[in-house]
Amino acid sequence: MNEFLLQRERPYLLGLSGGADSVALFYLLLEKKYPFSACHINHGLRGEASEADEEFVTKLCSLHQIPLQIFKTFLPDLQKETLTSLEVCARDYRHQCFRECLHNASFEGILLGHHADDVAETVLMNLLRGSSGIKGIPEESQFGEMKIIRPLLTQRKSELLSYLKAKGLKWREDLSNIEGFTPRNRIRNEALPLLTEIMGRDAITSLSQAPLKDSQPGIDGFISALEIEDPQGRLFLPKLKSLPPASQRQVLFSYLQKAQIPNLDQATLERCCALIHQLDIAKINLPSGKALRRKEGRLFLDEQ
Repeated sequence: MNEFLLQRERPYLLGLSGGADSVALFYLLLEKKYPFSACHINHGLRGEASEADEEFVTKLCSLHQIPLQIFKTFLPDLQKETLTSLEVCARDYRHQCFRECLHNASFEGILLGHHADDVAETVLMNLLRGSSGIKGIPEESQFGEMKIIRPLLTQRKSELLSYLKAKGLKWREDLSNIEGFTPRNRIRNEALPLLTEIMGRDAITSLSQAPLKDSQPGIDGFISALEIEDPQGRLFLPKLKSLPPASQRQVLFSYLQKAQIPNLDQATLERCCALIHQLDIAKINLPSGKALRRKEGRLFLDEQ
């Protein structure tokens, strides 16, 4: 979980479906002692299974004394009223429910359990649609007064499942996710495994990191315009701290890539981001004998 996105001053609202992703985030927030409430939305699409999801979430929150708000509808009826697709109707109803929660209480933001596999699916869908380029899922987004935060985007689905299984924790399975009647399900269950087989490497990892790499030209101009880098090629730490977390990672990625640091991945980037915030860390070792150091308000590359 990317804790750089979170703070403890005000509680968060967690979108809790009962599935593995949101349940994993639920327990991670408990472990790290972040204040939060939960919101469950029953779309009524899966009959008894939807009711069982609601019952599971209710018991889970009651067990851990987490405030819970539940919203219920029958989405096909709502879709007829709005004359939109089922997907758009579901999204709009979720946002309506979130807004109602925000109206009734003061939350820092809404937490969702999207992960790296979701990013890979979204990138591939956007590429195939031909409308969005290499665009994934942002860690933070704003919808009017709603700030939505996704702290699990660097985590694989398999990692979240391993975490839950290792602790003996339960979650609800949505069996509709394995059915092939939607494009996203077919990309998840057919296209991505086939691409992994064809390329001989993990397609999800490559696709989930593509939006960050594709942002390189714009970030280079961004660094130059804000004068984050000094004449000696070092990064100003105060200016870097003032940026949103996603921009901090993009700046560091650009800086390391320009220095031709090989084998850059999300895990390496997250370790480097720790230098921005954690004062007890002064150096991160990198591939090819280099190290990223913090000294006197600067970040710079040096020999290990």
